[in-house]
Amino acid sequence: MLKKITALLTGLALFGCSPSGENVTEDMLIGSWICQHQRLYNIEKTATDDRNSEINDIQIKYEKQKNNSMTEQYYNLPPKKFLFERYKKIHRNFDENIEFDRTLEYQYVSDDEFKHVETYSSRYRSTKKPSELNVYTTTCVRQKN
Repeated sequence: MLKKITALLTGLALFGCSPSGENVTEDMLIGSWICQHQRLYNIEKTATDDRNSEINDIQIKYEKQKNNSMTEQYYNLPPKKFLFERYKKIHRNFDENIEFDRTLEYQYVSDDEFKHVETYSSRYRSTKKPSELNVYTTTCVRQKN
């Protein structure tokens, strides 16, 4: 079952990437976006997991500062520093029984849309048997002024 889910996620990741090789960049992010965030926990049993959630109409603004650093601002909260990394994978041992991988990726959809996908997969260290697979997807569309 995990192989099927991994294949599905890989297919979704490939679908999110433009065939022309376009990528999300810092410069593309500059501006105002309206985003939807979906969390799917324990994806093999998503229909019954009470932690699943969806948040719509999240307002995010990205700006480049004079020193070339980036900031992101949610709603009218103060801006905070933002470090853009198009793809990042982290492997950690949670404890003596569980290890997990966390993958974060920006996926280009068009010049006015991108996805940020975070995938958490955990497994038992002794057997390598899957423990849980969680996927958080944020889809953002450029806000037109």
